[in-house]
Amino acid sequence: MFTRYNILIFFTLCLVYSQNPVFDSPYLTDDIRNSTKKLLQFEKVASNIKDDDKIERLKKQVKFYRAVSEAINLELIKLNEKNSKKIKKFDDLILQYKNKIEVSYDEINLNDFPDISYEYKPMKITSKAVQKQNHKKQAMLMKKNYYTMFKYYKDNSKIYTEYLQYLKELKEKGESGNVEAIVNKNDNNNSVEPLNNDITASNALIEEDDQTNKQINKEETSNNQKQQINIESSQVATELNKLNEELSYRIQSLEVRVDEMAEEDNKKNDDIAYKVNKIEDQIKNLEINENKILNNVSNDINTNINENKDYFESFINSKNNNISEFTYRGKKIFVMTRKEYKESLMDARIYGKETFQIGDEIFSPILEYENTDKLIK
Repeated sequence: MFTRYNILIFFTLCLVYSQNPVFDSPYLTDDIRNSTKKLLQFEKVASNIKDDDKIERLKKQVKFYRAVSEAINLELIKLNEKNSKKIKKFDDLILQYKNKIEVSYDEINLNDFPDISYEYKPMKITSKAVQKQNHKKQAMLMKKNYYTMFKYYKDNSKIYTEYLQYLKELKEKGESGNVEAIVNKNDNNNSVEPLNNDITASNALIEEDDQTNKQINKEETSNNQKQQINIESSQVATELNKLNEELSYRIQSLEVRVDEMAEEDNKKNDDIAYKVNKIEDQIKNLEINENKILNNVSNDINTNINENKDYFESFINSKNNNISEFTYRGKKIFVMTRKEYKESLMDARIYGKETFQIGDEIFSPILEYENTDKLIK
């Protein structure tokens, strides 16, 4: 049936995470882990975590909440495993009854599968998550999920039991004439158990949880009584409180989801930024290497020219390579012809320039005898 498929899907999602605890805290003792009631009362333990340093106390509480969320999720997995087997047994018993009853009967109406808006996911400890108390919110959401599923299984188990009782009454009223013969025949073939024992088996399924969940039932009953005392004033107040609780639950689950998505986006952005910086560093290294190569080539050309003993060949090589000067026999030689010098000199004198430049050297257009005349005058 449709509800069973929903349970199977939810159960499969829970199994995605390992059933072995990953996170630990010295305040989450084995005694608490082994008691579902104590585990769901984690807020009392968290309030008793003390430290003179506020930062250290906050770190201890965050690690505790993270370990608690995981532990509750593991308990929820166990709860789903146990009840999935129980539901299968119920369905098998119901099928046996239906095969033996020939008259028409009503179908079973089970409660709808609860809407679990938040699914457990390990949460990293970041400054933003700590500031928003996301780890505490996650632990509260997991507690809410556990109570929701526990109540769902409990209510449906009751519906299963009442439905089996209903089928048994149909048989006992004689609405199926040959039911007893079929039952006796099946008894001889050892294929199925007597129908009278079926209802006993179904009751045993309900009683399987009585001891293990007794403390949880007490706590749930106590919480319900406290809520009834606070909202006895009117039915409207009751509905408003339920609506407010559901809205708070959904808001918290959405906040945690948004923060988890933001953390994933930040991680992606950090990866992109890291790759961009790496590429920029590679480009800089290429530019540095390129400059080194160019400098080495230039130095090689200068060295070859400087070491050449032929003045004319050194001059021509420098001019062809656009080198403005070279060293010849320890002296600095400018690469220019007499014609180039005269043309630049005349151009500077005509336009009244104070200096003119050839290559890297700056010259004065005033001739030596003109400087002498100025000194005499």
